Amino acid sequence: MQIKHLFLASVALLPIQTIGLDIGFMTVKISQVFFLSYLSITVWRYRFRPLKSQKLVLYLLALTFIGLLVSAIFSNHPERSAILASAFLLCTLFYLAATVYLSSERESTEDLKKTLYITSTLYSIYGILQLALFFSGATANVNFEAWDLVPRVPYFSAENVHAAFLLLVLPLIYDQLINSKNNTKNWLTLAFLINCAGMAATGSRGAMLALLLILTIQTLIGIVSHRINIKLITLTAVAAIALITTLWDILFIRFEGIFSGDDGTTNVRISHFKDMFRFFEASPIVGVGLGGSHALGFQDIHNVLLQVLFEGGVIAATPFTLALLIPTIRTTIKTNKITAFSLTFAAILMQAMFEPSLYFYHLYLALALTTSQSLMKYKIQIKANAQ
Repeated sequence: MQIKHLFLASVALLPIQTIGLDIGFMTVKISQVFFLSYLSITVWRYRFRPLKSQKLVLYLLALTFIGLLVSAIFSNHPERSAILASAFLLCTLFYLAATVYLSSERESTEDLKKTLYITSTLYSIYGILQLALFFSGATANVNFEAWDLVPRVPYFSAENVHAAFLLLVLPLIYDQLINSKNNTKNWLTLAFLINCAGMAATGSRGAMLALLLILTIQTLIGIVSHRINIKLITLTAVAAIALITTLWDILFIRFEGIFSGDDGTTNVRISHFKDMFRFFEASPIVGVGLGGSHALGFQDIHNVLLQVLFEGGVIAATPFTLALLIPTIRTTIKTNKITAFSLTFAAILMQAMFEPSLYFYHLYLALALTTSQSLMKYKIQIKANAQ
């Protein structure tokens, strides 16, 4: 087995969070074992020369981690702060592993895409089958609580975790579908539709709204640049209408309830935000302490930026926000266009605004793809010159 397969296996196993090694204060997942192994071997064997954009993000993530450690000192929940600090460190190492992979492996992007497409499609087929079993009255791996509008498939982790994985995949498939040759469009179309159904099976409202918005932007870009044909526009429109019609209760009645004040879950979250902001005002530099939201409000903050700000304070939130924003802005300016990688990153970040997602590895893989954009362009140019 080649070394790169360790990283690709890590990506393929990202959605599986139910298997791991319990080390006391946290569980090390099988995906983490693979990417840590890959990182250890490649750093030992190769000299990694990151791009300026990658170096900057690594410095900013390191500063964020230091800020979180400082805030952990003031935390009222030591165990929770240890879990979150360790999770963020692993996410930073995963970003490093992804940048090493993208810069040191041949055909790295294509291999990564193939891995994502194949595994996500297989996972989605599993999710579709679970819903079919549920509606047929058989035993299925489905969550359907009293407050749910539809049954939700947790896959091998949680619904929101798998939805983030699909947000990695669907914008990339759709971008390739727009730009592909005719002989690959049938397979891409089938994979796209299966993964859309897989997304629907998660029941994740934030992820589905992010997906609809990003696909709309991609369609408009394709129309403006004359890279999208009538057949694909029709397919996209039909898929969007079917998705919206089928999921009307999940997406729109729920969000209508937000504006009318009838949505209980959202009201609880907003109330929690207000409570945490009052605690944060008393200590804006270091925040309420890493993991402190759980101790003070009995739940996590369901917004990644507010979580870092309120719990880690300004010393953690400033470098973290810059680490997320600078690469996308830099890539857009350098390439003079909005890339599929930037849109994928934006989609996952949008979902992260609805989740306690400091440990969303998907966000850091999308960030690595965005910061490696100029490197990929350089590799393509070298390959073209060689031919």
